Amino acid sequence: MSLATTPPLSGQATREPLPQSAEDWLDGISQALQSGALVRARRLAAEGGARYPQHGALRTYAQVLAPPRVLPHQDTSTRAVRANKLWLQEHTGHYQGQWVALRNGTLIGAASSLDRLVAQVGKGTDLLLTRV
Repeated sequence: MSLATTPPLSGQATREPLPQSAEDWLDGISQALQSGALVRARRLAAEGGARYPQHGALRTYAQVLAPPRVLPHQDTSTRAVRANKLWLQEHTGHYQGQWVALRNGTLIGAASSLDRLVAQVGKGTDLLLTRV
């Protein structure tokens, strides 16, 4: 690995030799991972990926070793349950004694038995099958 003394990686207090070619960066990442130095491998991957953004392996390392991110999540299941509950409250009289299939508050099918309803609409995991 050909190294040159360059400014330190972000957050480091001392100067240390950094890789010069994309392959040198890959070697440094590999060595850091093999020695269990995950933080160093993460920094090398980020820096190498920034210096060589078109290099596929460095870009992959930078993505894989990047710190985890928390992303917001919309709970669609809660909305679906509420919508199905509202539909049942509003339409109970029309479908009394029948089996219904609901998806997000929308009637998908109705039948006199569960078997007939399943034959009609299938067994989708996003369906509510219930007797009214």
